[in-house]
Amino acid sequence: MNDFFPIEQFDKVYLVDLCTPLCKVAESRFKAKGWSNVYVVCDDAASFKLPKIEIDTGKIDLVTMSYSLSMIDKFYPVIDRIKTLLCPNGLFGIVDFYVSGRVIDNNIQVQKGYYCNWFTRWFWQIWFEFDHINLHPSRRNYVEYQFNTIKCFNGRNHFLIPYLVQIPYYIWLGTLKSSVSTSLENSFEILEHL
Repeated sequence: MNDFFPIEQFDKVYLVDLCTPLCKVAESRFKAKGWSNVYVVCDDAASFKLPKIEIDTGKIDLVTMSYSLSMIDKFYPVIDRIKTLLCPNGLFGIVDFYVSGRVIDNNIQVQKGYYCNWFTRWFWQIWFEFDHINLHPSRRNYVEYQFNTIKCFNGRNHFLIPYLVQIPYYIWLGTLKSSVSTSLENSFEILEHL
């Protein structure tokens, strides 16, 4: 993130993780970089408290989840917690692996490349479950139900053997349902080729 927008320009940055060893690694890396505005919170993503903020409801401008939504067992309260944290014009971004459902819900905004065939749905769900990663479509569906989608990109990671092994992933950007405006929707673009 620092390569695109300097961390020093944020008031506060919070990294939330449940794994104590990973939190310690993050703390040492942030300390080595001299970032005094970055805080590591080693707690459950559904119920954590932010240091240096008494009341956190509606206070956070940007929340990102990078390959983590698929790793959280009880994801509904996490998404609900993010919904309470975001300020009215705040942004929520996710990058993760996924599989689509067999039937696509008309109420959910379906983007180009979203649908996965039966073999892809079956194979990748089983493959990722070996590492305790859950790609069930309910995760992404719940996010898109709770938030307005501003932009979404569905891609395939050409892993090992290009065009033979294609892991579905997505990049999603959204905001609270009450805060979307046409100008905000048109302000963001995700490149077709990453």
